[in-house]
Amino acid sequence: SFPSKLIEYMSTGIPTITTRIPSIPSDLINYLNYFESDDVKGLKVGIENMLLSDKKDLYHKAEKAKAYVLENYTYINVAKKLLNLISF
Repeated sequence: SFPSKLIEYMSTGIPTITTRIPSIPSDLINYLNYFESDDVKGLKVGIENMLLSDKKDLYHKAEKAKAYVLENYTYINVAKKLLNLISF
C-alpha cells in the first residue's frame, strides 16, 4: 500500500527521495525524487544525484509538491473522495 509518510514528507516542502514503489499514486510521481534502485548501489547513486542537483530546482519541486499535497491530500479531501466512492 501507499505509505502515508510520503505525504507527510512532501507536505514539509523539503525535497523527498524514495524508491519506486508501485502503490505511489500516479498524480504524485512527478513531485518525488527517486533512487535508481533499492539496492546499496542504487541508494548511493540516488543520494549522490540529490547532492549534485541544483538546490533551487530541488526546492522548487518540493514547494510544488507541498502545495499539491496540501490542496489534494488533506483529511477533508480524502474523506470527500471516500464519500464519493461509497455514495450511489
